Amino acid sequence: MEEKVLEMLQDIRDEQKEQKAFQEEMREFRTEVNERFTSVDERFDNVSEQFAEMDERFNKVDERFAGVDDRFDKVDERFAGIDDRFDKVDERFAGIDDRFDKVDERFVGMDDRFNKVDKQFDSVTDRLGNLEKLVLQNGEKLDNNRDHVIRKTDFIEHKHLELERRLFELESRFPKQ
Repeated sequence: MEEKVLEMLQDIRDEQKEQKAFQEEMREFRTEVNERFTSVDERFDNVSEQFAEMDERFNKVDERFAGVDDRFDKVDERFAGIDDRFDKVDERFAGIDDRFDKVDERFVGMDDRFNKVDKQFDSVTDRLGNLEKLVLQNGEKLDNNRDHVIRKTDFIEHKHLELERRLFELESRFPKQ
């Protein structure tokens, strides 16, 4: 009977070792899951920062992104329930990771498009500035030419009057025959 008790004690010890090993595995699994979710949280923070920057740059585009906030609220709700679903974490994490990659790709694409629009706007602004300079230069040239024509006209009128006066003097001196 002592043998059975010793055997049972040995079985209990073995089960305790297995339970400790299982608990250690679960701790490691939780640590890994927490690290993954930290990465997801960082990505989410990064995406949130990008939304804030886009909102500052493009207030008029805000209406287009109104639905995006709702989508991220739904993602937040999903994260709240993840602690209760450890058995589905790997499947959902892979899906969420893919979605964040797609969102990241979209933001990169949007950022490139916004930069392109910025460059085009800068180009148009530069061209308008150059056009304004040309208009001002041509306006100055027209003003200068107008002043020159007025001076020449005044000069010609003055010479014409002077010639008429001399003609009158000559006719007065030398009467017609």
